[in-house]
Amino acid sequence: MFQSFYPKETAENAYEVDYKGLRARGYKAILYDIDNTLVEHNAPADDRSRALIEELKGLGFQILVLSNNKEPRVKSFADALQIPYIYKAAKPSIKQYQAAMVMLGSDEETTVLIGDQIFTDVWGANRAGMHSILVGQLAKHEEIQIILKRILERIVMREYEKVKAKEQRLNIKNDNLISIGGKTRITGLLGYPVEHTKSPLIHNTLAAFFGDDLAYVPFPVSPDDLEAAVKGAHALGILGLNVTVPHKSNVIPFLSEIDPLAGQVGAVNTLVRTVSGFKGYNTDLPGLSIAMRRAGFEIQGKNVLILGAGGAARAAAFMCAGEKPAKLLIANRSVDKAERIVEDIRNSGIMATENKDRDRDQDQETVISAVSLSDLCSVMSDDRFLAIQCTSVGLAPHDKDCVIDPGSDEGKAIFDSFDGGVDLIYKPAETVFLSEISKRGGKTMNGLAMLLYQGVIAYELFTGRWNGEISADEEVLNRIFSKL
Repeated sequence: MFQSFYPKETAENAYEVDYKGLRARGYKAILYDIDNTLVEHNAPADDRSRALIEELKGLGFQILVLSNNKEPRVKSFADALQIPYIYKAAKPSIKQYQAAMVMLGSDEETTVLIGDQIFTDVWGANRAGMHSILVGQLAKHEEIQIILKRILERIVMREYEKVKAKEQRLNIKNDNLISIGGKTRITGLLGYPVEHTKSPLIHNTLAAFFGDDLAYVPFPVSPDDLEAAVKGAHALGILGLNVTVPHKSNVIPFLSEIDPLAGQVGAVNTLVRTVSGFKGYNTDLPGLSIAMRRAGFEIQGKNVLILGAGGAARAAAFMCAGEKPAKLLIANRSVDKAERIVEDIRNSGIMATENKDRDRDQDQETVISAVSLSDLCSVMSDDRFLAIQCTSVGLAPHDKDCVIDPGSDEGKAIFDSFDGGVDLIYKPAETVFLSEISKRGGKTMNGLAMLLYQGVIAYELFTGRWNGEISADEEVLNRIFSKL
């Protein structure tokens, strides 16, 4: 009954839309409503809307304002953002939707409409054959005629939510219906807790892509039950397991074998079934390496700073050491933990191991050292560094925190010495740490790509495909990445 009014997607507001995901899916043009979509009713363009439009231009989007409002309102807003506009569009009439596509050089398959009203924005986009995204309004105080429309919208959205809930239950939205039978092999995740995990999305999508009869399930396992869980998983014939906090190191005594590199790091995150038990691997190292390489970060011959000395920092430090940086500096509040990583790297021989993928100057010696965070500014001198942030500082909901105080004189000096930065946190997408580096013109990357690649490598270890390079193609990787 209401299908023609249903949006193709919804988002909390226009600033929470997955724009990178849209770009990965082939969309290249965006039509925006103004009032209660980008700003509150009758408000001018603000810093947030300007920042969004600049980000979208950087992603390669063509953008146009499509409004039913009069020209003075629409022109002043669009001019402030330096984007084209169409006023008095008479939405939901499709005429100006079509005109907008002509202006942007796009078509129905590559254009998205983003707006806050069903009966104008969404309905018009659906009638024009383009993708529609309904976003929540930015302000609750609206004109009476719009308030009356909202009553009808709630009726439509109740039916829409019923349809979406049914689709979700059947898991048919992305054609990822998992058929489990007598030959289905089980893989999964051991952690405590595991409710937040994104790993099932990665592994079950890959199973559908490769046509493997596999299903991935998260298993909440308390530390006291870890040994029993590992032995029980092997007895049950489970093909492979990922391991997350707090088990990455504690699981090692219960394994039949451990990959040498994982042994050096002292942590595993992937267990692969063998006849006698599970063999442990660490896919965080190659996952981070691939993510950084694909993002254009170079380590060989550079100065690298690792912030933190926990399990993630150990993995990052070992990965970087194998890439032969000029300097490798590990900074932590407790310097003794950083010193232990330095000692373990020196004893591992990893810095003498040649990287198969790159030419190396074997005479180059990496200078590796540890330092307290409080002394970091004094030891960095005038050198430039690539910084890798490996602590949980800045993780949502503590988004405003930063491992280095950007407001202090020492903190400013430290950030001024960074050429680029990687933060293993991916929620929020841009931490304060990355924001400070970006302000100074440095290249940045969060931890989402590492999350994807370490999961893909684990999957390919489970299925015997891993040979040092990812075999899944870019289309499926982009599809997964857009949904993480």
